[in-house]
Amino acid sequence: MAGGGPRRAWLGVLGVTALIFVVGGPVALAVPVLAYLTWRLSRASGRPGPGTWLPWVAFAGMVASGLLSAGRPFGSSLFGSFGGPAQACALVALAAVLMPAVDVRGPAPEGRQPTTTREENR
Repeated sequence: MAGGGPRRAWLGVLGVTALIFVVGGPVALAVPVLAYLTWRLSRASGRPGPGTWLPWVAFAGMVASGLLSAGRPFGSSLFGSFGGPAQACALVALAAVLMPAVDVRGPAPEGRQPTTTREENR
């Protein structure tokens, strides 16, 4: 995230949680899980950051929703477009897409300069 740091990121997570709660109710519990996994995997050394795996979570959710919808394209049974599992998978995918990108790395260690400066990025 460009500015504002962690406070702005948490406001983004709360906004996504509120949106998913309004649309899907208890499926909103997936948002804090995604936020925790984003934080945890970003801090772990040698692990890929959220920029590499959150799109795959969204892709998997949409594929699962599509497959569940294709099982019974008409009607409102369990395996249909309007069934609970297909809707839950689509909402998890939406939450993964809307999750704010946050840089959770701390400041550079003493004696080490950042690789780019703000002036170079302009």
